[in-house]
Amino acid sequence: MSKNTVLIFAFLLFFSILIKFFIVDIYTIPTASMQPTLEVGKKIFVQKCFFSIAQNDVLAFRLPQNLEEKFIKRCVGMPLDTLFFNEKKGYFLKEKSMQIADNQFFIIPKNNLTIGIDLKNLHFYKPLIEQCEDGQI
Repeated sequence: MSKNTVLIFAFLLFFSILIKFFIVDIYTIPTASMQPTLEVGKKIFVQKCFFSIAQNDVLAFRLPQNLEEKFIKRCVGMPLDTLFFNEKKGYFLKEKSMQIADNQFFIIPKNNLTIGIDLKNLHFYKPLIEQCEDGQI
């Protein structure tokens, strides 16, 4: 091999490693939770550098507690949106005209937002608090 070939190979290897670690990665869809949009076992390119997240974006992430497991989910709502849970449909945004009981919806928090937690909304926030605070309520 000539010196130029080795240099080109080294540059391409360095460039591909740089892309993999900082710009884009390949994920395999682990579960059926995103069907029919994304099918189990399919491979997707995931952009690692982004500037903002919007509602309905597909996100790929790892939880701090388990960096080995990859998750791919859709962003249902943004901070300060109100989510409603329905047994058949799952979570969706509460529309202003919807009349629902206090214990069936919750506000997506944002930084420095104080939310009063009581017996009506504890069932929504408890799993999140326990997971993020690494303890039990």
